[in-house]
Amino acid sequence: MSELENSPPSSRKRDRTQTENDLKIAMDKIVATGKTVSISAVAREAGVTPALIHNKYQDVAEAIRRHSGHSLRDQRNAAREQLASSQHKNKLLREEIRQLDSEVRKLASINEMLRRKLAEAQAIAAAENVIQLPTRPS
Repeated sequence: MSELENSPPSSRKRDRTQTENDLKIAMDKIVATGKTVSISAVAREAGVTPALIHNKYQDVAEAIRRHSGHSLRDQRNAAREQLASSQHKNKLLREEIRQLDSEVRKLASINEMLRRKLAEAQAIAAAENVIQLPTRPS
């Protein structure tokens, strides 16, 4: 037999079931100590990377999320609710913007009319050949 066949398995090779058991044991240890359960904490305790849990052990990742109160379904539902709320708020704000734009246009029109009247009144007051008549009391 060759040397490779007789050599012990590489420390990088892991048995899937053994790794899954290690992850569950690590999660139980963290729960027992009262620390915050997270994918990073479980990965640290089990001696693996968080990416391995996310990519290869989704069931363990989901169990960790459920334990911490952040299941994937809950996160998705919360995101949908937040999106719907934001869309509704956005719709209301767009309507308010339309109303304010309309009001600005009306005020700009009134402002221009008043500028013209002021310019006319200033021209009349500056003219030497114009006499201002007294106004009637109301």
